[in-house]
Amino acid sequence: MRTSDDKKRIKVIIADDQVLFASSLKLVLESDTTGDFAVIGVARDGMECVELLRALIPDVILMDLRMPNMDGVEATRPADAAGGRRARKGARMAMGR
Repeated sequence: MRTSDDKKRIKVIIADDQVLFASSLKLVLESDTTGDFAVIGVARDGMECVELLRALIPDVILMDLRMPNMDGVEATRPADAAGGRRARKGARMAMGR
């Protein structure tokens, strides 16, 4: 397992309203033996994801397309704005059912 001295970990936010799926994905990423990933936040909808983005700076957002309150498509607009204010390049992956 690599340490933080060896390389920077990839910071991930997971956004999905299915608690079991989000928890499972978090478990998989955190149990990765390379130590490459750090799940820094989990959101249950797009609004909560946007709030996390205001407080945290992820490298990757794993976001469901269909969620209550604000879906993944709508949440990408404020996510882009939040990321742009911090001048940090980020990747986004949309997951749908």
